[in-house]
Amino acid sequence: MLLYAAEDAGHVVRQRLQGIAAAADVRFDHLDIAVIDTPVLRLDRKADQAKLAATVGQARPRILILDPLVRLHGVDENAAGEIAPILAFLRSLQRRFETAVLVVHHAPPKLSSRF
Repeated sequence: MLLYAAEDAGHVVRQRLQGIAAAADVRFDHLDIAVIDTPVLRLDRKADQAKLAATVGQARPRILILDPLVRLHGVDENAAGEIAPILAFLRSLQRRFETAVLVVHHAPPKLSSRF
């Protein structure tokens, strides 16, 4: 597994993963987990895409987790024409490196309706 947690520092991510492993009664040091520890990763920038592709190519994870999507770009997620190139890049990573890609997307709470 290769994880990029955009909202937390690397040491915080590690502590969280260790806590999850302990709660599941699994030895953390036996897990195949790598954390991308860079302060900024922007999927709408070609240079960052190239760096991520190189990292995935080197690590060859079975799954790449990117959390959360909103912190990984500067485009309008509600505009298909803006988000489509990012999703196409992620699909290309999936196919090229035969890895699953999980993107965490936080949606706003549903507004109550009177209907």
